[in-house]
Amino acid sequence: MKTMPTIILGMLRALGPNHLDTEDAAAREARLTTLADGMTWATEAATCTGDFEKEDCKPISGLPPEEHAVYLFTIGKWDSGNFAKQIHEDRCRVHLGECDGGKAKSNFQVHATGRISLALWRQIGGTDQRSTRLAAWAASLALGTVQGCGTPARVFAGYATSRCGADFPQAGARAAEWRKYLADYRARHQALTDTRE
Repeated sequence: MKTMPTIILGMLRALGPNHLDTEDAAAREARLTTLADGMTWATEAATCTGDFEKEDCKPISGLPPEEHAVYLFTIGKWDSGNFAKQIHEDRCRVHLGECDGGKAKSNFQVHATGRISLALWRQIGGTDQRSTRLAAWAASLALGTVQGCGTPARVFAGYATSRCGADFPQAGARAAEWRKYLADYRARHQALTDTRE
């Protein structure tokens, strides 16, 4: 049994809902399960691990899988306010500036630039498994282009602005949370491993 989706699901539950989320507990659990699956699928595809551990797989991420997954988790948490339902459903309140005025999609706020084609970008809005996996994959493609920026703060600045050295005021706070979530991920992984032995 894979531990990554279980760990990510636990971390998503711990965040609590966005203040605008109105879904009942069963619907929320189903949506969070889809998000955990999407981030796991994209992480495995990006790092050539799990279901993608094949000879012909070419990784787009040089990070260990748990670090890549925690980057996705942290990006989604920050960029959509705890993985807000309306953003996941592709119902951004564009008139309030959400989703960069309609230029970004998904909980990962992906733009159709660089490695993300317009065709892929058009497919990443929605709470179904396919759209959610593709959204996490598109975020992984964007993340793969900025991993060489260096520190986590520079990676977050690069993800948000497409420039490693850009001034991005939230970069430090996001990096601090990434470290916190990575420690949480590893503790949850250890706890799961201990219970299976």
